Amino acid sequence: MKKILLLVLSIICMFSFAMASACTKDEDKKTGITVINSFDTFEEIVYYKLNPTAFSGNWAINRDEQYIVEGTGSWKINVHSTKPNQPNFKTRTTYIKKDITDTTAFGMWVYNTADYSFDLIITAYAGENIICSPIATVNPGANDLVFTLNRALVSLTGQMVTDYSISFTGIKGDTVIYIDNFHAKTTTEPYVMKKEVKDVVDGITNLSTTPTRQQVETLIAKYNALSSEDKLCVGNSNRLKAAMSPFYLSDLATAQEEDPGTLLYFDKQFGEVQVEGITEGIAGYSFSTAQKIDGEEGSLKVEFTPSSTNWVTVSTSANILIEEEYLEFYLYNDSDQVKAVCVGWHAPMDAQSGIAAYVIEPRTWTKIECKSTDLTDAGGASGGIQICGLESRTVARALAPSGAMYISSVVKRDYGKEAQAMRTGEDANTLYFFDRQIGLKQIKGSGANFAISTEVKYGNEQASLAITTETAIGTLDVNWETLGYNFNSGDYVVFYAYNDTDADFIDLSLSYFHRQRLHKGEWNMVIWKASDVSENNWSWLIGYKYPE
Repeated sequence: MKKILLLVLSIICMFSFAMASACTKDEDKKTGITVINSFDTFEEIVYYKLNPTAFSGNWAINRDEQYIVEGTGSWKINVHSTKPNQPNFKTRTTYIKKDITDTTAFGMWVYNTADYSFDLIITAYAGENIICSPIATVNPGANDLVFTLNRALVSLTGQMVTDYSISFTGIKGDTVIYIDNFHAKTTTEPYVMKKEVKDVVDGITNLSTTPTRQQVETLIAKYNALSSEDKLCVGNSNRLKAAMSPFYLSDLATAQEEDPGTLLYFDKQFGEVQVEGITEGIAGYSFSTAQKIDGEEGSLKVEFTPSSTNWVTVSTSANILIEEEYLEFYLYNDSDQVKAVCVGWHAPMDAQSGIAAYVIEPRTWTKIECKSTDLTDAGGASGGIQICGLESRTVARALAPSGAMYISSVVKRDYGKEAQAMRTGEDANTLYFFDRQIGLKQIKGSGANFAISTEVKYGNEQASLAITTETAIGTLDVNWETLGYNFNSGDYVVFYAYNDTDADFIDLSLSYFHRQRLHKGEWNMVIWKASDVSENNWSWLIGYKYPE
């Protein structure tokens, strides 16, 4: 007897590193001011360079006295438009202040002609390394800005400044600003490092070459208890992570044997070892129990720092293709800022705004389900989770992310095997479980929206697959797979389809052949030879008109 293969669907086609105060705040003990740039001459701005992918506009020397606070000129910047990153002007000159260990703050006068506020960042570099990047808010009108430095961090680096950059976050297009009197406020007073920070720094310094696990874990606990700003003051933190790495790698190897269904163990302390790098705009990362989903021990806390880079990336070791087709994890947005997330380069993107499909609301856990290749496929951001801030839920304009993000463990999901395991009893010959949520994982489609709906269902089924498209004329190409079902010679595929459109009928076919007419307002049986379905690679067309 020939086997009858059942599936049910309903078809609906409608026309249808910046720190404000950090390790130690100096009292207001200033002994001098060193001018870094007076912006009086063209020669003082000609050395500024910018990334043209982040800025569209122009600049000039201003001579209008109402926009000058000292000297004979100021720097006029006309921001025509911004792109995925904010404007970032970087200079390398011979006359800049190179030693800033005596500096308590940078100062700058800025006139903002716009009616909104934005942030301005002063970044000091030693080669490619960032020494400090304090931030200040630019309000409408004239601003005497103070950029308070993290003196402990500056002193710990012990590096000479080679470049300064002036960059923005939150600035919009069609904005004109004037900058003048970029200077450093200096003091002869020594800084005093916080005791809790000094204890960690000294503890790492005094570690032996072969420390015990308990010694390292004790220091890690003290380090993780520090604020994000204080963590930046631990200049030898990389040595601490290196000391713990052998223990964590051993834990990871054990977990991969005992729990092979997890890809990234960010709910465990040792999960940190699976982070391979972070980009500018991320202050640091650590295991945390402050936020966690049910059943997990904790999560990976990623802390952001103000930057002109809107999109930041956490690179992970998940850059090798895996057998499972899907991944599942959760994100907690610990800020008041709406954020967007891109998994690798492969999450759906808006070509115009560059914003990812995954929007993460504030103060809540958001479930992410994606193809494993989105994260693990070889490419520019293989293994990377990219994050940016959004101006609002409705305005998809990228901003530097703020606050922190918590990342749960990343679990492998093989829905094909799950579907095969469900083929027992009355469901032994069911190909697609379109009356359950797993049915959405069994379909590959384009040009339409898919959902499991309980509004229209066949017989005693729990639900059906609803396919909604705004295309009234044309065809819809839907590619479906059998997910491991073994056909016998002469097998048929049988299912029912409900036409819930405004049209009296629509056509359903295998490629352009074996057409069946679906009449409005009723369930229509569709029966095809399994061999015909297989020959057409399970590509079904749904539409109102077909090419003759």
